[in-house]
Amino acid sequence: MSHAGILPSNPDWKQLYRSAMFELDSTELPQQIAKARQAMLERAKEIFNKTGDNEFHALCDGLRALRLLEEEVAPSEQPAA
Repeated sequence: MSHAGILPSNPDWKQLYRSAMFELDSTELPQQIAKARQAMLERAKEIFNKTGDNEFHALCDGLRALRLLEEEVAPSEQPAA
């Protein structure tokens, strides 16, 4: 599912989000998360002033899910013994 570091000029945040959530290659995952997050934040800025917009809520939920995924794959820091 790798996209070789190319961010489309008009990214479909939903597709980038799905790509990040289902990326199996742990070396590609951080890049996929970053691309999805950027696209989602840009879209959220575009629709920020729309009240009650379902897409805005979906973006917020997706950003939280990406954060959790990122925390799961981040190298855990072990306390000094």
